[in-house]
Amino acid sequence: MNLDDIFETGSFKHKAGFWHRLAARIEFLLNHLLIVAGVVLFWVFMIALLTSPAWMPALVNDILIR
Repeated sequence: MNLDDIFETGSFKHKAGFWHRLAARIEFLLNHLLIVAGVVLFWVFMIALLTSPAWMPALVNDILIR
């Protein structure tokens, strides 16, 4: 006996499939956006570290000593 056909109609399966696909796409999008944000933050930090000999003395001498 197939209980799926008794409790679930075709339109319900179609609607449930739509929401499942929509949730999967949102999850995929958020996952990749977080990955891209992490990569961007990593490279901003790396560039700040590489250029710190240029901006750190200016920060210490001009801004923090006043």
